[in-house]
Amino acid sequence: MEFSIYKIIISRDNYIEFLTREYQMNRVGVVQVGELQKLIDSQEIKMKTKMDFFFKTEDENTNIEWFDYWKVHFQNSD
Repeated sequence: MEFSIYKIIISRDNYIEFLTREYQMNRVGVVQVGELQKLIDSQEIKMKTKMDFFFKTEDENTNIEWFDYWKVHFQNSD
């Protein structure tokens, strides 16, 4: 199973619009907020990050094998 995780430099709104327009991808589920904690050089770093999930469930040229496995985590994924 493959995952693609990216840190995006452009604004969230611009990138969401780009994914929707250029790749016809849809946001699925609700925005998740994750709290991360790391120990770096004996200093504890805490930060929050927002996570959006986008994917296609149909593609004429590709069968997306992992969709059935992950669809339970998203709303309206039937």
